[in-house]
Amino acid sequence: MISGQVAILTNGSPYNLTDPTTILDFFISPGDYYLSWIIGSYFRIIRIISVIFSLFSTPIYVTILTFHYEVVPEDLLESLISSRAHVPFPPVWEAIILEITIELLREAGARLPTKIGQTFGIVGGIVIGQATVKAALTICWALF
Repeated sequence: MISGQVAILTNGSPYNLTDPTTILDFFISPGDYYLSWIIGSYFRIIRIISVIFSLFSTPIYVTILTFHYEVVPEDLLESLISSRAHVPFPPVWEAIILEITIELLREAGARLPTKIGQTFGIVGGIVIGQATVKAALTICWALF
């Protein structure tokens, strides 16, 4: 290959392996090569920031609600405490339930045809999110 990698192809399989690879190679899209290097690099940086945010947003949320209330501004602290009083689950279980629900919606949307899957994902997320907040199974994450 042109980037110094070796491709391993298997007969009858649509997949291939490339070696050696680094973690940054997983953030490169083939479409990046058709753009200028500035725009392609910008999109790669956005992908990396998005992965870091998705990895750390839930643990930070659980940590703040469980151990570090002093990080929350005083204006929001009163509404946060009053809304947490009605939630029967600890923040860890709340986050796990929300993560599983979001993952189930994503998988269901990916298995449906394109237009229906996108609509199902958006509407399902809104309906289930609103239902969990109204049922006091979780607090609204929009407080932050």
